[in-house]
Amino acid sequence: MLAIGLIATALFSLKMKQQVDNDAVKQFAHASDQITLKIRDRLAAQELILRGAMLFSLHRTIWITPTGSATGAR
Repeated sequence: MLAIGLIATALFSLKMKQQVDNDAVKQFAHASDQITLKIRDRLAAQELILRGAMLFSLHRTIWITPTGSATGAR
């Protein structure tokens, strides 16, 4: 009887350990995904800022003369 109880306890503990490990992996994956999404959002925002700055810089650097030819900075 004691042996059956010990075997049942060992199997139950093994099952619980596997479940805890699986839960930890899922939580880590979720946290990693959230961080990845935040990084992508920030990179996209930075890209928009840089594109806007580039367009502003180009607009100020190149301007069109009345004859239609491009000239350098004012």
